[in-house]
Amino acid sequence: GGASSLPCAETYAGSGPFSDIETQSMSEYIRTISDKFYAYVAFHSYSQLLLFPYGHTQQHLDNHDEL
Repeated sequence: GGASSLPCAETYAGSGPFSDIETQSMSEYIRTISDKFYAYVAFHSYSQLLLFPYGHTQQHLDNHDEL
């Protein structure tokens, strides 16, 4: 949901995981600092959203509205 499989679309997801040089570079960099790495936050300016996974629960966090 949300990403396109069409290469010419603005929201194209890529041909597979780490298919673009930018994501490959980020992945490699994060691996080099994994002992110091606690979290990764990505701000998506396209839709003005802060996206975060719930991971283990579908319950809203106490500070959900603030986020």
